[in-house]
Amino acid sequence: MHLNHTDPNASIAIFNDQNVDKTNYAIWNSTIKMFQVEFTIPANFKSGQLSYAFVMGLYSSYSYYLSDSYQLNVTSSKFDLYGPIFKKIIKSSSINPNYVKWLLEIEDQINGFKGGEIIVRGELDGSIYKYQLTTLSRIGGDEFLGQYEIVVNISNVCASQNYVITFIKLYDSQGFSSGFSQTDSFFQTNHQQMNNQVEFY
Repeated sequence: MHLNHTDPNASIAIFNDQNVDKTNYAIWNSTIKMFQVEFTIPANFKSGQLSYAFVMGLYSSYSYYLSDSYQLNVTSSKFDLYGPIFKKIIKSSSINPNYVKWLLEIEDQINGFKGGEIIVRGELDGSIYKYQLTTLSRIGGDEFLGQYEIVVNISNVCASQNYVITFIKLYDSQGFSSGFSQTDSFFQTNHQQMNNQVEFY
């Protein structure tokens, strides 16, 4: 995008209303004597007008006040502003008390899965196990439908307890995310149980 402004020292920022945290600053192009703003629209964005605003010092203006020739129109053959989803979550039972395993099948048919974080907690002792999922940790499939595995290795088992997934955050290749968290309810309901029932050693 080019802005016709005569002062090369002006400060101009452009941001879109779908992602106001992302600000793109203009630079002065001495060849064409205009400000130039480079920005990226995520792949498979929704079709239609992409609203934006530009700021010059204390002055600002929004695109919906401008004529049609200044509107930014997006055309996409596919639409995906949603994060990845789970197709399957299978918790494996084992007679071995020293590990617990989950098989995860993650789907994102348009943008593809990029990575994520999963937190597992012990329901009695509150132990925390954090796992980073990436394309390198995939054990089958591809970025559009892939299988992943997380294993909790347990040492010094002093009492049997259940292990649960309490936090999930998944990202696709364009940065869109999906998630789940029960951290607050976990602490409220389980911390009292830990104090009453578990002796740590």
